[in-house]
Formats: sequence, structure tokens, C-alpha cells
Amino acid sequence: MNHNQFNAKIKIFRTDCAREYIFITIRYIIQSHGTLFQQSCPCTHEQNGVAESKHRHILETACAMLISSSLPCIFWAEVVLTYVNLINITPSSVLADKTLHEHLYSSPPDYNMLRTFECTCYVLLPLDERTKLFARSAKCVLLDINSEHKGYHCYDPLARHLLISHHVSFVEDSPYFFFHLKMYIFCHHLIHHLLSFRFPIDLIPFAPT
Repeated sequence: MNHNQFNAKIKIFRTDCAREYIFITIRYIIQSHGTLFQQSCPCTHEQNGVAESKHRHILETACAMLISSSLPCIFWAEVVLTYVNLINITPSSVLADKTLHEHLYSSPPDYNMLRTFECTCYVLLPLDERTKLFARSAKCVLLDINSEHKGYHCYDPLARHLLISHHVSFVEDSPYFFFHLKMYIFCHHLIHHLLSFRFPIDLIPFAPT
């Protein structure tokens, strides 16, 4: 991919002694392309300081996004992809206020498809998935932008379906799980209040003997 897309070659391939890279076949493929194979010392993460720091930063931010959005943990990969995409299209002072995307592709990123993460959206259903008596769209939560299809990756919690579509309407000021979270908090406080409330003795009905 580096050679076809960027006319460049990988000169050094460095790992942290991961088991998936210790096989002779993997080493042979890497070295057959003229790439040097290097490994850090066991249990010495500081030799990969930059990569480890960036990896930790991405995971911590993704965890915060999961908690704040109330998304199920099964969508951690989509959250990581969303955050990494934001990093690539955010101007950096290190790159003279340019983005990583512009530095790599020599063109500014396209912000037209950028939408608010975890907002409520309505996906137009295909003709074979609806009838005249059913709704034409499904209420979903936006997960990320699908670059392979040039569309959006959405999730329908009621039907438990993942949808990829370009025909999506967004309500960016309305997080999908915000209403459900408010109802959960309200019901939790209501149940706690009812359990802690003591009825007067004279109001408690007794069955006749």
C-alpha cells in the first residue's frame, strides 16, 4: 500500500516482541522486501516510547468517549476509528498548522461528511426492507464515517442492526442515548425513593381474619 499509494517503502519494521511477528514466514516476507526487522527488548516499553504514548492516549480518549456517550463497549473499535480520524484532520502546530492528512496526501481534508459523534440519525431503508405500512427510515445512532463506502456507519439499537448508508438525516444536537440515560436515572431515583419511603401504620391495609 505504501508503494502504490505514496510511492514509498518501509525501511524498518519494529515490534515489541509480539508473538504474531516471531514466525519465520513473517520475517522472511518482511526481509524479502528489503525491510529491516527490529524488536525491542522484552519488558522494555520505553524503547517504543512514542508509539506507547500515542497508543495510551488513543485508548484513554476512546474510553472517555464511550463513557460520555453511553455506547455499549462492543463499539470500542468504531470509537477508536472516529478519534483517529479526528486526529488526522485536526491542524497541528508541529506541522505548521497543517493536518496529518494534508501532510500525507498533499491536499486538505474534506470536512463535508463530518458529523457529531453518537448523535441521533435516521437512515433511509432500502425498498426490500420496508413496506408501505412501515416507516421509511430507522432511528439509529451514528458510529463513524465508513471511508470504504463513502457513507456512514450507523447502529439501530432496537433492531440490533448495523447499517451502512449515504442517505442519512442527522439531528446533531440530540445524542441518541441521552434520553434513555435520563429515563434510567429518573427510574433509579424513583425506585430508591419508594423503597426508602415508610407508609403510616394506619394506612397499611390488613386482610380480615
